[in-house]
Amino acid sequence: MNQASSESVSQNSAVFLLAMLALGTVAPTVFWGLPAIVGQIAQQWGFGAAQLGIAVLGEVFGMAAGTLLMASVLARQPVRITLTATILLSALANFVTPFAHTLTLFIVVRAVAGIGSGAMSGIAMTCLSYTKSAERNIGWLVLLQVLWSMALLGYVLPVVGGMAHATGTYVCIGVLSLAFLPAVALFGKQEAFVDADASESAHVDLRGVILLLGSLFALYFGVGVLWTFLEQIGMRSGLSEARVATTLVMANLVSLAACVVMPRLGRGNGLRRWAVVNIGACVVSAAALTMPQTPDRFALAAIVFIVAWTGAATLIFATMPRVDTVGRYATLSPGVLSLGFGIGSAAGGELIEMLDARAAVGLACVFCCASLLLYMSLKRANNTAEEALSRMSQS
Repeated sequence: MNQASSESVSQNSAVFLLAMLALGTVAPTVFWGLPAIVGQIAQQWGFGAAQLGIAVLGEVFGMAAGTLLMASVLARQPVRITLTATILLSALANFVTPFAHTLTLFIVVRAVAGIGSGAMSGIAMTCLSYTKSAERNIGWLVLLQVLWSMALLGYVLPVVGGMAHATGTYVCIGVLSLAFLPAVALFGKQEAFVDADASESAHVDLRGVILLLGSLFALYFGVGVLWTFLEQIGMRSGLSEARVATTLVMANLVSLAACVVMPRLGRGNGLRRWAVVNIGACVVSAAALTMPQTPDRFALAAIVFIVAWTGAATLIFATMPRVDTVGRYATLSPGVLSLGFGIGSAAGGELIEMLDARAAVGLACVFCCASLLLYMSLKRANNTAEEALSRMSQS
């Protein structure tokens, strides 16, 4: 990423970090609140399960398209312009959504909203990936996202939905988008993610970028299967709804601790080691969930998976600056994440209906294995990359 201009706030200042943390947390609000929002949509518009699945995939593909635009067409454009445009695009699409009464129009509008939120998420992720103590800052981002998801599902969306249904939810999301317009002033007028004369061949390990994004996609494919249907997996194993809910609450609380601890463990040479440990723990816990379940076995496997997934995601994000010191491809991470999650959720639901929950968990385990293999295929950062990172962290 470019050096901050004299007109912009220092990109390691508290104001800048807080703004990017907030943007990265709030921009994908629909993604974090999806279980509740889907219910509101079904109640207000009467869409069936298959229609809702298509609509969700439309938004997820929009998010992926938004991050792709930021990594390609918009990477050399001033961040002020792109951030302003994507904020307004996201807000407008959310304000228009209550008037989209047909399925086709609804999908189109939500895809447009996804483009806006995906681009905003990409901007925040890129900025946080290229600050001092990137591992720590990304750890804080993941922690805040977990907290925001818990607040959305536990309080915000039920209250807003009870007052104004899905219409109120989308209007609130639009207003939240507009609240980030002042953040535009944190960037210089001509500041872009990639210099016009930047030499990608000297700074970007394209093979490493592809492997890293593939690892992230495979991990979140598995997460999409397990997180979306974990309650059903537990209940189909004979556990009570109350026991499953208690397990999920405990897992979320422990995962918050992982968000704080993993960035500390992942500093320097520990990054690769602890990323492998966490992805490996996802594989082991997913495999354990394919076995006949007892309450204790399910609780242990579910908690380990959720904590390991949170830690793995934090460290995979933090690895991106080591393969892309220019700062061009970190913006793809949120889109790849949401794409993997969306496709994993759809595939998991189909397998549960066609076969059983064990088959769906088995598929998740396979993709977690693929994530581990892809990450382990990454070459260790060479001295040139390390030196470049050191220079960037001091900018």
